[in-house]
Formats: sequence, C-alpha cells, structure tokens
Amino acid sequence: MKCPICKKVTKRVNVQPEIYICKQCKHSFSFIPKIKQEEYNEKYFTIKHKNWFSNPDYSLFNKFYKEIRRKKKENISLLDVGCGNGNFLRFLKNRDKNINLTGIDFYENKDNNISYLKGNFLDRKIKQKFDVITCLAVLEHTNKPKEFIKKIHSLLKPKGLLLIMSINNKNILFSTIRLFKQTFMKQRYSKLYTHHLQHYSNFSLKKLLERDFKVLFQQNRNCPLKSIDVKVENFLIRKLYLLSIWKILFFMRLFRSGLQQIIICKKR
Repeated sequence: MKCPICKKVTKRVNVQPEIYICKQCKHSFSFIPKIKQEEYNEKYFTIKHKNWFSNPDYSLFNKFYKEIRRKKKENISLLDVGCGNGNFLRFLKNRDKNINLTGIDFYENKDNNISYLKGNFLDRKIKQKFDVITCLAVLEHTNKPKEFIKKIHSLLKPKGLLLIMSINNKNILFSTIRLFKQTFMKQRYSKLYTHHLQHYSNFSLKKLLERDFKVLFQQNRNCPLKSIDVKVENFLIRKLYLLSIWKILFFMRLFRSGLQQIIICKKR
C-alpha cells in the first residue's frame, strides 16, 4: 500500500488494526474499511466526545486568533474546515466582529453572523476565496490528506494563512502504548489507531504541507485535561486515571512533547 503523503511503498506493522508506516517520510496510517469508519452524527459531538466539545481549548483559540490578527490586519475572511459544533467560530465571533466567518462540517450548525456549510469538504463546491483557513483536529480523520491540502490551497487567497492543529504520533504517551501493545495496553492501542486514519509526526505533517506552503511555525502542545474523554464509570478509578494522564502531560511538557501539534503556514 502506498503512503498517502509521499506515495512511496509502505510496510504493514500491525494486522488488527491494519497499520502501515512509510520509511521515506516516517508517516503512519490506518487502513479502515469505510463501513467501520466513524460517523459524524449528533452522538459523536454530544455523547462519544462530550468532554472534547463541552470544554473548548481556549488557549489554542486565543493563540490562533493572535496569529491571525498579527498577519492579517483588517477585512479578514476565514473558513474553518471541519468546524464541528462551531466552538472556534463562536469564540472568534465574540472576540472580533470584523472577521467574516464561514465553517463547513458534516454536522449542521446555525448561528447568527456565521455562515455554515454542511457536507463533505472534498465534495463541496466553494466559490469564495479566503484570507485564512483553519483546520483543528481534522486532518487525522481524512483518508485523502494530499487532496485535502490541495483544496485548502485552492481556496486561499495569495499569501493566505493556514493554521492547523492535529495529533502528534511521536509523543511519549503514544510511544508507550506502542511499546506495550502486546500486553496490558492492547485495547488502548487498538482504540488509538482506529479512531484516526492518519498518524502524523512533526516531520510527516511538515512534509505534507511544504510543497504548497511555507511553514512559519510548528510546535507540540497538550489539550486541557478536562477535554479528554474517559470512558470509566467508577468515580475513584476515573480520578486515578485522570491523575495518571495529568502526570504524563506534565512530563511531556518538560521534554517539549505533546499529544498535539500546531503548524502555521503561508500559501506559496
């Protein structure tokens, strides 16, 4: 199977779930039959990932807003690709009335002063061009990352900004899960690699972008602890589990690692 980023032949490193890694660009990805891929319906936002969508990462939102305002001064048009339930767009609306906001997602949203489009980003025809495009926790869910980035590039105005937040597959937590995948972390490993289709390292994400974009900034980071969805009913076990995650997140921060990575680019 060929790498979705550099198109080189890959090696299968796991059977169930079916995972491949590219020796050329170090990218890894999961092959998941379409029938088993996630459905982005209302339950995805309100039940399955309730904590994630109920506890927005305002520190990330604020960082991206400052970058947008630093590079673009006025009359800004912005498209949020895979906007989910619209948390980031609502943050921008409340923060700055002078940004023309548009979002697209499978999920149907309605909000004053925000233009929402419903549907598949790759299939939807969009005539407008934008100064800024944002893409938060989305790129790991597409099985066509190159086509995804090409379309983003086509929708940006000259020297337009692209701001991305995605996973960091080389973080300490994920590496530990991979190391012990055949023992007590087998279930966690399976869940980790069936939830996402693409598993970006810092290198592979930059590789995906650098042909069409100039990378201005890249950094690893962590999400807020309260936004992590923990499927544990027992109160005590749940607290102990969150405490262990907090320790790992703290340790990762010391070594400039993180569950996520952000990257800011300018259209070439």
